[in-house]
Amino acid sequence: MATGRENLFDAVLVKDLMNKVKGKSSLAVLSGQTPIPFNGLKEFIFSMDNEIDIVAENGKKSEVGRDARNHTKTRGTNCRNIRRNSRDICSTNKGGCGSNRRRRKQQPIKGGGKMIEEIVREHLKTILDVPVLMEEENKEKKYILLEKTGGSEVDHIKHATLAVQSFSDTLYSTAKLNEEMKEAMKRITERDGVCRCELNSDYNYTDTKRKKYRYQAVFNIAYY
Repeated sequence: MATGRENLFDAVLVKDLMNKVKGKSSLAVLSGQTPIPFNGLKEFIFSMDNEIDIVAENGKKSEVGRDARNHTKTRGTNCRNIRRNSRDICSTNKGGCGSNRRRRKQQPIKGGGKMIEEIVREHLKTILDVPVLMEEENKEKKYILLEKTGGSEVDHIKHATLAVQSFSDTLYSTAKLNEEMKEAMKRITERDGVCRCELNSDYNYTDTKRKKYRYQAVFNIAYY
């Protein structure tokens, strides 16, 4: 005889099952266990004891502030409460958390090499047999005076406009000193750090007020 669903078990009408679960979860009633919410009973939170770690600048960090565990808790505690507690802990320290940090000592900024006036002065002193000054002195009759009139810097390359004044006791001697100085300036690119030197202009620049013969040559210099 063939067996089927209809003859394996005797048909029995169950009446009490529907009465037990009316308006409730049938699985919860039948299993006898505490119902579990859809999103579970566990939430990922930070332990308040290990939430804050104050260390010195570049100091080694401890395990404090890294401990995070799963805790079974009642619903209602949220991130807002955690942030508020964090502020309360921070405010208990005098001056706040930031006052406990060690400030890094500022390092002094060192100069970026010699000034262009120093480079030109040293260069002309080795070639010309006259004093090369950065500040005028009335004692000398024949000398060179340097004055930087402008400058800029692009991509770490510096550009300077330098006025080189030649003084002497006669107009001829002054013009001759100016020519000697210009020849010497053509060799300044042999110096370390000087990329280019171009003569912008030179002219008679006699000081009529002080009655001094003077020539001035203006150079555009690129250096680093």
